[in-house]
Amino acid sequence: MKRHWVFLLVLFCLLAVITIYFSFKISNQQLSTKENSHIQVLSQCVTDDQAKEHYHVNLTLTILGKPALLPNNLGIEDGCLHPIQVHDNTDGTVHIHYTKPFPFTLGDIFSIWGMTFSKNQFSGFFFPDRYHINLVINGKENTQFENYILKPDDTIALTITKK
Repeated sequence: MKRHWVFLLVLFCLLAVITIYFSFKISNQQLSTKENSHIQVLSQCVTDDQAKEHYHVNLTLTILGKPALLPNNLGIEDGCLHPIQVHDNTDGTVHIHYTKPFPFTLGDIFSIWGMTFSKNQFSGFFFPDRYHINLVINGKENTQFENYILKPDDTIALTITKK
């Protein structure tokens, strides 16, 4: 009888482990599907004639007390205009041009720049060990970081300070 209970306990534990494994696998597949969708969209070329969605956001970066600028012509290469672009970096205007509504995120801006950005890291700055990151959108503190979905005329201020 005792062996029967041990067998049932082992079987129950095995089923629990299998369930947990597949739950994580499915959620990771969903995440990578979302990431792949954004990567595919960001790599497309969009002409002004094709752009049914066209708006701007303003992004201000301050790193350790100094203003940082997005690169000129970010998202523009070899005659290709990608959906997220910076033409002139002096005013912080980020252009969003796409063929249909799409949930572009703050993280997408940094992806096209080749920068790692999340609530835990911006490029070589890691949080919360030595630095603090503050994100303010339209005058209100925001904790969505890379997942924040951009909206027309957003004013975004990202500040990194030492602790």
